[in-house]
Amino acid sequence: MPLGDALGGVHFPKNREQLAACRRSVSIENLCYVITTYRLLKDDKRDFTYNAALEIVDKFVKSLPFSLTDDQKNAIDGIITAMRSEKLVNMLVQGEVGSGKTVVALCAMYYAAMSGYQAAIMAPTEILARQHYATMTKFLEPLGVQSQLLCASMNKVQKETALFNIKYGVASCIVGTQSLIGDDIDYNDLRLVIVDEQQRFGVNQRAKLEQKGKKTDIIVTTATPIPRTLALSLYGELKVCEIHALPAGRPKVHTSVVPQRKINDMFRYVGECAAKDERTYVICPRIADTDDEVTGVEQVYNMLKKSSLAPITGCVHGKMKEAEKTAVMDDFKSGKIKVLVSTTVIEVGIDVPEATNVIVYDAERFGLAQLHQIRGRVGRGTKESYCFLLGGESSPEAFDRLKKFCSVTDGFSVSELDFKLRGAGDFVGLRQHGAGTLEIDEGIIERARKLSDAVIDDGSSSDAIIRSMSNPEFIRSVTMN
Repeated sequence: MPLGDALGGVHFPKNREQLAACRRSVSIENLCYVITTYRLLKDDKRDFTYNAALEIVDKFVKSLPFSLTDDQKNAIDGIITAMRSEKLVNMLVQGEVGSGKTVVALCAMYYAAMSGYQAAIMAPTEILARQHYATMTKFLEPLGVQSQLLCASMNKVQKETALFNIKYGVASCIVGTQSLIGDDIDYNDLRLVIVDEQQRFGVNQRAKLEQKGKKTDIIVTTATPIPRTLALSLYGELKVCEIHALPAGRPKVHTSVVPQRKINDMFRYVGECAAKDERTYVICPRIADTDDEVTGVEQVYNMLKKSSLAPITGCVHGKMKEAEKTAVMDDFKSGKIKVLVSTTVIEVGIDVPEATNVIVYDAERFGLAQLHQIRGRVGRGTKESYCFLLGGESSPEAFDRLKKFCSVTDGFSVSELDFKLRGAGDFVGLRQHGAGTLEIDEGIIERARKLSDAVIDDGSSSDAIIRSMSNPEFIRSVTMN
């Protein structure tokens, strides 16, 4: 309906039906502004080409010591096809925890390198960046591709060597943390940017890495899948690739809420597992114990150091130096430490096949997607694994939420459940969860896209919008809407 009529009906509706129709019309109008402005601002025409033969991809796949799932093969096909197209890649790869997104990303990096360009992957933690580097060295260097790690804990000589290799193209595939976007970093010819666990980075951080290249293809990955309606809203111009299947042989992970009276029995079981060389994560929501009854790493670590588990217990958290964290994680992987007390610093990507248990204190303080990430640290070997949730006793709602989490096992179902329980939040405001003010409807999104197509096809309308873009207030008003 005409915008004037819709605005009048929103403020002075005659009935509920008219109010719903008017709100829908205003929503379509505003979303059309956002989509159209984004499309006109975006320069996505490719000015370079990947000239490596497609047989290169087959060579990479055949060199792997394992078979890819059909979902992984489809993801690789989709990415390589997009890289060879006329438009720059702008893709979200979302997949189940442990579904093998990393090897998909490495294939894209390998293809870019074999075409003569540089590719960089930015990880949220140094522990994960070093793990990726080990994987890159193992898979890519035998194929003739030089890799390079760059992170904050490197000494002066190591960093200078890394900067040289990146600037002069000695290294084609680069991995690191936020060090990759430092002002002192110059790339030789960066064309592919991959942001791993993109939800852990801010928009400006991702953009700064993109700007390190002249024009870059962008792939963002996440193991925290986004519900379809949210994906359509947040990533309307982003191609979405989903990886559901897990590699063959992955064991089941059982999840349960452990009552207070059973905690001693739980730790007795942890000791039995340790005797069989199995590892256990113990996750706490914060480092130090406080007076507000939130469990800290230091509290649990000190408790376990007084128990029979003392000789095999270690701890890691964000305030430790990177070298200390790396040393502790190495001890955990080797089995010198079999019980690791930690904050969520180990939440993403850490791969220890011997880890069969994860215990989460004050589980009700975590989002369901975050709990699923934590749960994904176990079940990466061959043995059945367990996720024990402590908490939920503060309210019936908190307990019910944890019980519902126990009943869902895949990330896509978890994201839908989290969306239903917490709402969408305010995407352009300060609220990150809760009902918020935004109503999401696939029909509205699809209608707004069609209107946007019509506006862009109409040259005079497009020209008028482009002229308006010179006014910062126009961009600000569209973004806020």
